[in-house]
Amino acid sequence: MDTVFYFKNIDNQPARRKLSGFLEFAQKMNWNVQTISPNTQNIDELLDFWKPVGCVVNSASGWNNFDGSAFGPVPVVFIDRPPRKLRTADSYVYHDSASTVQAAMRELLSLAPRTCAYVRWPVKMDWDEERLAEFKRIARLNRCSFDVFSTALPVTDDRRLPDELSAWLLSLPRPVAILAAADPMGAHVIHACRIAELTIPDEVTVCGIDDDADVCETTTPTMTSAAPDHRYAGYHAGEMLLALLQSKSARPLRETYSNAYLRRRGSTMRLLRTDQKCAVACEMIRRKACEGLSAESVVRAFGCSRRNAEYRFRAATGKSIHEAILEMRLEKAKHLVAEGKMDFAAIANACGYKSATVFSGFFKTETGLSPRTWRKEHCKSIRTM
Repeated sequence: MDTVFYFKNIDNQPARRKLSGFLEFAQKMNWNVQTISPNTQNIDELLDFWKPVGCVVNSASGWNNFDGSAFGPVPVVFIDRPPRKLRTADSYVYHDSASTVQAAMRELLSLAPRTCAYVRWPVKMDWDEERLAEFKRIARLNRCSFDVFSTALPVTDDRRLPDELSAWLLSLPRPVAILAAADPMGAHVIHACRIAELTIPDEVTVCGIDDDADVCETTTPTMTSAAPDHRYAGYHAGEMLLALLQSKSARPLRETYSNAYLRRRGSTMRLLRTDQKCAVACEMIRRKACEGLSAESVVRAFGCSRRNAEYRFRAATGKSIHEAILEMRLEKAKHLVAEGKMDFAAIANACGYKSATVFSGFFKTETGLSPRTWRKEHCKSIRTM
């Protein structure tokens, strides 16, 4: 059994998705994967001890300063390391920041803000520069005034950073749409809104980047986030490593992946009119639609008649309670089908359907395609190189 290295130094959800994608491919190849944190290890000694046939390095957090020369003749693929920091001979798969920002900005600008703003990452990062540049381009394209927040405070400063952000938020015309460089900064923005007594999403809408549920699901309200397909990046890094191992040439393999998606949550779910019961109902649907939630259960949250609840819900959202439940199920179903990791019976169960047959009928009615056809068209991860 061949050994391969997977280098990482962070354990947030995006990093776990990349590792999951790589492990899925490695399992098909029957590779023995050693997950390494090189900050405390010597790479030369590790290579000599394990004698791996290849390596994959997740560089998204900007932690490593080495390129392919650190591995000698051992093939290596970098994930999300800025190409300018690599040799021309190095192979990589790198996210397209523009596509992720576009997904976020389509959501934010659809809410017709008076102005929009970008919250930068406190430490200089290539991906932050790329995201800021695309944010500015889109704002100018749509003739939307914009502002940019920068700070020297560390992202871990939970006391001073929200205070600094709250003063800045109060200086902006409202309603304002905020794009945060990454989810932790978006969480600080939401905290700052509470300090400044600004309502979300009526006065401030917030979208993060990376869809780290450990962050996005713990804010109040929960935070919308856009993200590249991290699992695809890990899986495709495995495909690229295999191609390097099988190739007799030294030609590097390079790809930019742009299959971004948006996970809509409470921070951008502005109702057409204010109704706190509707806000509670929308959050219930978002969290429980795929657990077999019924329209009757949602109606009970209103504490009034079915007719009155439906009237209030449609007035606030533009759709019926049942339509909202089906929409949330479809969103999850599309993601799971395209991801390609589960069979259709498992997806049906995960989305609240009793059988794969019922699920397939629903999916084809809503999309015009069967789940199998949808997967063939959208699941890039299962294609061969």
